[in-house]
Parts: sequence; C-alpha cells; structure tokens
Amino acid sequence: MRTNFEMTGFNILIAAGGTGGHIFPSLAIVEELRELNPGGKVFFVGSTRRLEKELFASQKLPFFAIKARGWNRTLDIDLLKALVTNLVGIWQAFYVILKTRPNALLCMGSYPSLLTAFWAKILGIPIFVHEQNALPGMANRIVGRWAKQIFVSVPESKSHFPQEKVIVTGNPLRKDLLCWKNRKTEAREKLALKPDNPTILVMGGSLGAEIINTTLWKILDELIHESFQILHITGDRDFATACKITSSERYRPIPFSNSPGVLYAASDLVICRSGASTIFELLWFGIPSILVPLKEAAENHQYYNALWLQKKQKVEIIQEEELTPNSLKEAIKKLHQSSKENTKQCWKDQDATTINPSLEKAARIIAEIIVEDLKGGKSFE
Repeated sequence: MRTNFEMTGFNILIAAGGTGGHIFPSLAIVEELRELNPGGKVFFVGSTRRLEKELFASQKLPFFAIKARGWNRTLDIDLLKALVTNLVGIWQAFYVILKTRPNALLCMGSYPSLLTAFWAKILGIPIFVHEQNALPGMANRIVGRWAKQIFVSVPESKSHFPQEKVIVTGNPLRKDLLCWKNRKTEAREKLALKPDNPTILVMGGSLGAEIINTTLWKILDELIHESFQILHITGDRDFATACKITSSERYRPIPFSNSPGVLYAASDLVICRSGASTIFELLWFGIPSILVPLKEAAENHQYYNALWLQKKQKVEIIQEEELTPNSLKEAIKKLHQSSKENTKQCWKDQDATTINPSLEKAARIIAEIIVEDLKGGKSFE
C-alpha cells in the first residue's frame, strides 16, 4: 500500500471522530503536517455525526464518514445493533483505505479508528496512536497493540500500553488557541466586554450539555446582579432558549465556537465538562474551573481527567448527580474569592522523561515523528 516519497509527499489518514476531544487535537497535528509534508495529503475518517463533517469541511480537509459504535458484553439487542453497525462500518473502512492509499494511519481514538486500524494492520500500513485521556479508551487500547508508536498526553496513561512504544507529548492544541494566552485585555475588547467585571465562560463540550445549561439559568439573575459577565456556549439545541432567558448585556449566549481561544483569554473562571481537549486548554490558560464530568463517558474517563487537572491547578469537581443551583453557586463563590491568587500553573514535577514542558510543541513532535519515520530517518525509541 505504500508509495514512494519522492517529491509528492506522503498520504496520511487520520481516524478521529465522535467528539471534539478527538477532532481538535487532530486538527492541530494537521497544521504541522502541512508544513512538514507539503507535497502530501491528509485525509480524515470518522463517524457520521454532523460535528465532524462541518469541522473538516471548514478546514477544507477530505473527510470520509463510516458507521461504528461501541458495545458492551451483555447479550442483548444493543449488542446485536452494534454488531450489524460495525459489520457495515468495517467494509466502509476498507473502502476508505483503498480510496486514500495511506502511507500511515494516525488513530486518535473512537470506534471508527478501531475499524480502520484493523485493515491497516492486515495491509501492513504503519499505525500511530494518540491518546488524549488520563484513562485510555478501549479502541486505543486495542489499536495500541498494533501501533508502531503511541503518543500520550499524560504520564498516567502509559501503563495501559506497551511501554517501549510510548512517548509522552502532551495534548496538541491549535495555533489559533495557543496565541491567545495572556491577552485578557485584548480579548475583552474584541468581545465588547466590560474590562473589569469578573467573567465566567460556561460550555458543555462540543455537543453542549443540557444539565449545565439549565442549572446555570437558575442562578443567572444572581450572577448578573453580582456584576458577573457570562459567556455561554450553549450548543445548537439550547441556543434559542438561551436567547430568551434574559435581556441583560452581561449574558452572552453562543451556539458553538470552534475557535475558543479568545473566550478563554477573556475569562476568569470556566464551568464545563472535562473532556481531554478542554482539560489541556484550561491548563494552557491556567484558568480556575468547575468541572462536571460527563456521567455517560466511556469508563468514566472524564472524571479521571478532572482529577488529573485538579492536581495541577484550581479545580472544583461536581458530579452530575450533585450538580444543583446551590452547589454551583457555592463553587463559583469559592473560586472567585481566591481569584486574586496566582492560578497560572505549569506542569509540576516534570522532567524530560515524563512530559514535554511545552504544550506548544505537542503537535509538532507528533507530526515530526510520523514524517521522519516514513522517510526512513531518525528512529524515535
């Protein structure tokens, strides 16, 4: 399946789908691949959700959607549905491989990556894996056995993979997000916010979060009365409702943002889920946060992500069943009272063997290793 490099570059297929936690880091890697592999092509394969189609189309990246779904070990109708769906998806993945003829496959997690990696393994296409979460998902744990190199965001996930294959890189962040660090004044001017009012960013991940939205709305009048400004990424489903909640200029509903750097930069506090991309974005900006892990997340990985960030900087964790207007209000009060303290923290106890100290370099490191490996250059062991 491999072609000669010559002057044409390599074809690299990236399997990423389901949520922004898989997609946004892959877009950061693409930025670097375009510089290092200018004559090559990058293709994406993912799920049939609208999010992927829209994001990849906005970046003018070729995208293939395949059917795939997770399964449990209980013999029931859901297992039968998963079997049928994945049987269709595995042949769709084979078509994608034939269509794109990749020199390498980069798996970012999710079941579309597992189905695609199955064919890459059979056809001898080099496989690379990036794991974003502190607790790796099942798809990446399986694909990791076939991979040539495994990139992980945090040292805690190393134990789930063959140690000799693992490199700790951090989680790739896009340049349009990285560039907004330490630019609060400019960000608030750009968003037409009051320069001195405390500002809260509320978001529910790439798909929105109804439970966070409705809880916030119950205390919104109190927050506005206390001079808070609220930037609220509602998700498409709740945006129309949000627009009717209040006429106050201190509340700013936004349906979705694929470039949240300016929103982070303007904020003093963030209320959100704890997906992997969000965790590293919070770490980059050093913003105190109230994290509400998604209860339905596979193997409760969002909770472990939240615990990991809590060791690095100011974080309050509220489980979904404990999220009430009062618990949210108390967490906001607690973090706001300590807002004058220095909350911008870096990696703790880091060294060259545990984690790369700069999140700016994560995408570059991954792209360089893949391209150099395909060139037959330096060995990264």
